Amino acid sequence: MSLQLDHIQKSYGTRNVILPLNLHLLPGHIHALLGPSGSGKTTLLKLIAGLESPDGGEIYWDDVPMTHMPVHKREFGMVFQEYALFPHLSVIENVAYGLKEKGWSSQRSKGDAMQWLQRVDLTFAANYPVHLLSGGEQQRVALVRALAPKPRLLLLDEPFAHLDPSLKRQLQSIFYELLSETDQTVLWVTHDQQEAMQTTKYVHILLSGCLMHSGETHALYQQLESLSIARFLGLNNIVQYRGQWVWVSAEAFVWDEKTDKRMYRLIETSYLPNGLEVTVADLDQQYVFLLSGEVLRQFLNQAWQRNDLLPLSIQWERAKKLQA
Repeated sequence: MSLQLDHIQKSYGTRNVILPLNLHLLPGHIHALLGPSGSGKTTLLKLIAGLESPDGGEIYWDDVPMTHMPVHKREFGMVFQEYALFPHLSVIENVAYGLKEKGWSSQRSKGDAMQWLQRVDLTFAANYPVHLLSGGEQQRVALVRALAPKPRLLLLDEPFAHLDPSLKRQLQSIFYELLSETDQTVLWVTHDQQEAMQTTKYVHILLSGCLMHSGETHALYQQLESLSIARFLGLNNIVQYRGQWVWVSAEAFVWDEKTDKRMYRLIETSYLPNGLEVTVADLDQQYVFLLSGEVLRQFLNQAWQRNDLLPLSIQWERAKKLQA
């Protein structure tokens, strides 16, 4: 079972928040919706959940249109930044709420809710009012409350945005383990690149309301297609070459143009001390590869001492061309 968005768009007055886009979520995987603040991520999530109505396009679940379907009939779960727990209910009553809405008896729903609380180490707090829980504990309750009814799709709207870094890492691990165990289809909204890279199978990048990229997370840097994505990801090794923006990958080489024998691999991995910055200079049809960090300094010093500092060239076959 999968979600399909077909030319979905949304505006508020004259402001285009979501430009026409297509999105397909493969089932049984965790997907990241990645983008900076104000890029339209939460709006897109609300359109999928049915909390907002699109101005155009269609939303499908297994080829069945649900663009105008009420929220409760979509059977999607959602976890918000603010937890959105019911303050008048106890912890276990919060988790059991969705099960009772499905018609389960009170005894059965509370029994299942207790099993979910056990999975996140919160059985001790089952009868507590939710306001007695810490922020991290409330977020765990919000997650299992959303998972308990076995939703078709789980939507996470930056669930760790208000947590301190150490608690955030702890909850990321708990969330990832629990979501992986359940084979739940998840759309995880975040502006945190590290969070997206560590916890998701697929990544979809949204910039200024445009869906700029969709693909497997591990292959993101090999599939770069635009300068705007490279800049959003913080890649410094971007240069302009013959009128085109080029991303030089971590596999780039430089070599001795005169003898074509000496090859210097300046970039072994991404573990360079000062990051990567590339400059291209036109020297009589030659191109000099300049790299920040100790690796370059050592190379140039050795070449200078040997008095054989020769023109160098980037092996452009290993560079990535980007659209401006």
